[in-house]
Amino acid sequence: MFNRIPQRGYTMVEIIVVLAILGLLVSLSSTVFVSLRNDQALRVATEDIFLTLRTARTLTLAAKNDTAYGVAIDADKVTRFDGTTYTAGLSTNVEYPFPDGVTAVATLSNGGSTTIFARLTGEASATGTVMLTSSHTGATSSVTIGDTGILTVER
Repeated sequence: MFNRIPQRGYTMVEIIVVLAILGLLVSLSSTVFVSLRNDQALRVATEDIFLTLRTARTLTLAAKNDTAYGVAIDADKVTRFDGTTYTAGLSTNVEYPFPDGVTAVATLSNGGSTTIFARLTGEASATGTVMLTSSHTGATSSVTIGDTGILTVER
């Protein structure tokens, strides 16, 4: 009689099943991570606008450099500037570009896209809403500038 030595190892079917399951898990997790990244991009852009506006107001109230500060909102970035007039490209401007796929539209009371904070009171020269949209997900958020310069965020 022959004694059979037990075979150890995996069959081709078992290997294919395991690889299929791994492929499915990788594809599901990658779509979740892409979705999370797109949501995070909108949050980052919203925070950039909020913090830039708040910083400009705070610097104005603190009378830093004995000047007022303002914020200019473009479709792809937000810029804090010194003084009462925005001039693009100045070395004193502080720009915060938005992540890819996020755009902003400012609807302000002065019809423009800039607001300047008043010294002593912190009131905004232009009030209104900045609407942000993610082109990847269609999600929106907004930052509202109130009469007294107080900011609110809606996500």
